[in-house]
Amino acid sequence: MTELALATTEFDRTTAVTPSGQSPGWYDVDLSDRWLSLVGIHGGYQAAISVQAVTAAVPGRPVRTLSTSFVRSGQPGSANLRVQELRRGRTASTVSAELWQKGELLTSTRLTLIEAGAEGVAWAARMPVDLPAPDDCQPVVPPNRVAHFERVDGRLDPAT
Repeated sequence: MTELALATTEFDRTTAVTPSGQSPGWYDVDLSDRWLSLVGIHGGYQAAISVQAVTAAVPGRPVRTLSTSFVRSGQPGSANLRVQELRRGRTASTVSAELWQKGELLTSTRLTLIEAGAEGVAWAARMPVDLPAPDDCQPVVPPNRVAHFERVDGRLDPAT
C-alpha cells in the first residue's frame, strides 16, 4: 500500500507548535509576521495556534467548542503556550491554553474536546444563502500594513 503525504500549507507551517523543554504542557511557537493586523498579530491566528497545541497535548479528542479572551496584542516573534487538561471525563475534556510572549499573557483560551465519534448534535444540511455575484460586489481595499488580508479576497455586498 502506498502512503500519501498530506500537503503542508502556509497555515500549517505558521501555526506549528513544538514541545518546549520548560516542562510538560509547554509549547514553543513563532508568531508569523504574515498574520499582522492593524495592532499586532491577528487574534484568530493566535486562537488557531492554541488549537494546534491543545490537539497535540490531548490526542484523539477533537475540539468541540472554544472561547478565547484577548488580553493584549502579540507581536511577530517567539512565544510560548501552556496547555492544561483541567478535567478529563469519559467522553469530554476541558482544557485551557495560555499564549505568552516576553512574560506577558496574550490570550487565554478555554476549550471543550470530545471523544472522537461521541454522540452529539450535528448539523449537516446546508442553508441557502442569497448573495450577489462576486463581480457585483465592492472589493475590500485594506490598509497596506495588514498582512493577513493577503490571504483573502474580500467583497462587500453593495446592498448593505
